[in-house]
Amino acid sequence: GLKIHKSGAADDAYSVKERKNACRCKSFHTYSVNIKQKEGQVNRLFSGKAYHTVDAKGRLFIPAMYREELGSNFVVAKGFSDPYLIIYPQSEWETLISKIDALGMDKNARTIKRYMMMSSNPTEMDAQGRIVLSKEHREFAGLIKEVTVLGMNNTIELWDTAALEAETVTPPDNLEEILGMLK
Repeated sequence: GLKIHKSGAADDAYSVKERKNACRCKSFHTYSVNIKQKEGQVNRLFSGKAYHTVDAKGRLFIPAMYREELGSNFVVAKGFSDPYLIIYPQSEWETLISKIDALGMDKNARTIKRYMMMSSNPTEMDAQGRIVLSKEHREFAGLIKEVTVLGMNNTIELWDTAALEAETVTPPDNLEEILGMLK
């Protein structure tokens, strides 16, 4: 794992004890760090994954290492082409909505705005680090029991564990093409 010190220096020595203290879940392989971009500006980075279960009331634990970065208010929305949910920190959500608003009022712009607004719920975390997922969200993403909480840089994805494993069992056929775009 990677640990960022207050000084901003990175350290690869992320102890097992620190991992176990960070989250009480079946398996924990995640971290969250801040990276300075410009003086006073911080870019969040959510990375890694953790496994949790959603209970009968729709409650899901958010890994401890993500909690501070998420803050107390954030937005849970439906994913796009696959059945998953996206957790947007409030600032990321506001940035996304501003970009959508800038598209104007044509039919496509209204369609995407309608989808995003209808598929999202403002959410808060309780004192135990849990969020409540709506029935609509749980059904959309197929979140019945086992959930993978997946860091995706500026957002977090929530997947049914079996669905994510099926999706990622082999690399995409066009992986080399995609990696070639990184030049």
